[in-house]
Amino acid sequence: MSKLKLEKIYYILFISYIINQILSESQFINISDIAVFLFITRYVVLFLLIILIFYNYKTENKIKFFLLNILSLFMVLNLIIADGGLSFLPIVLFVVGAKGYSLEKLFKYTIYTLISTHILVMLSVCLGIVQDTIDVRYIGDYAGSFFGGVYYRHNMGFLVHNQIALTFLIVYLLIIALKRENIKFHENLILMALNYCIFVFFGSRIVFILTILTCVFYYLVKLSIYVKFKKVSKFWCLSYPILMIFSFVAAISYSSDNVIWRTLDLLFNNRLRLAHEAIDYFGVGIIGSGQYAGTYNSLELTNNTVDNGYIAVSLQNGIIVAIIMIGIWMYIMYVFSKKNNKYLTLVLIIMAIENIINAHIGSYKLLPFFCILANQDDYFLDKNFKFHSIYKKFKCIRFSFGGYR
Repeated sequence: MSKLKLEKIYYILFISYIINQILSESQFINISDIAVFLFITRYVVLFLLIILIFYNYKTENKIKFFLLNILSLFMVLNLIIADGGLSFLPIVLFVVGAKGYSLEKLFKYTIYTLISTHILVMLSVCLGIVQDTIDVRYIGDYAGSFFGGVYYRHNMGFLVHNQIALTFLIVYLLIIALKRENIKFHENLILMALNYCIFVFFGSRIVFILTILTCVFYYLVKLSIYVKFKKVSKFWCLSYPILMIFSFVAAISYSSDNVIWRTLDLLFNNRLRLAHEAIDYFGVGIIGSGQYAGTYNSLELTNNTVDNGYIAVSLQNGIIVAIIMIGIWMYIMYVFSKKNNKYLTLVLIIMAIENIINAHIGSYKLLPFFCILANQDDYFLDKNFKFHSIYKKFKCIRFSFGGYR
């Protein structure tokens, strides 16, 4: 089988897996026949991916993916001992299978798939296939007049109300990673207008603020033409472990008897209290407490959801896996900084911050970033990469009439 056909098969499996994960986070999972179909297709996709990897496996990958092998070992132990589910095993498989394939295409396919599949679920609400449930949340004046008052939070067919808001932020980060300095001012205006509409409809305050800050930092980075990001690469790489330590210190130190902690907890929508309770109940072990620890599906600690990515991965998968995941993100950050790629560095810094308030440290939405581990020499990572590469390919087409180039 030719390399081109293998590459196309990989992209199809890549897209299919993302679609499957999105639909599994929607109310489609509550329809028994569709739930069974999604379950079967998920394993079929991963099985075909394993076959593809063995068919195209190269021995030089063995040393390079040693860290991923250790991660896989602890994931299997977590699966067997603590009912950890597939967890990060699909990520490992897609990373190993991505060797030699275009990062540019992976970023594009991820953006297109995230947008189109979320729109599909929202259209399903309009057709009456799934429902748009509305949650009412009252927030006092401690967050200011703009963010205070009553929030009517739609979920538009998904299981959680901030699904679309979070996806919008990640799509924005993926667009920055792809287009970099080529995002036009009017495009950012449109994106910020959409951000406001999403805030009004879904009531995700923190995501709304973080998206605006991302836009502000984007222009600051764009103006910082004389800043050598490579010279401060160690600082950027440490952002993940620093924020992980900060998360645990804040959660463990939280006290309901302290007015300052209570105020901070209210500002962050009870995230500190819930994280504190989850750590106190489950603890942080070597193997972890399973896929439902710190989630609304937990049968042990009900009405508790840990939205901090650093704490959630430690509770569910264990401290070893958490440290390895932090190490992977540090290494990807190092790759970006070494190439003095300020836009990709910015994206990873925002994601490091975002993981304080949402559990995305091993999300399928970030698959193209993980695939960088297998393609560190891809031209996409170069700071001089131009988004218009496809347009340039069309310019090279020659017609027999007129000699257009």
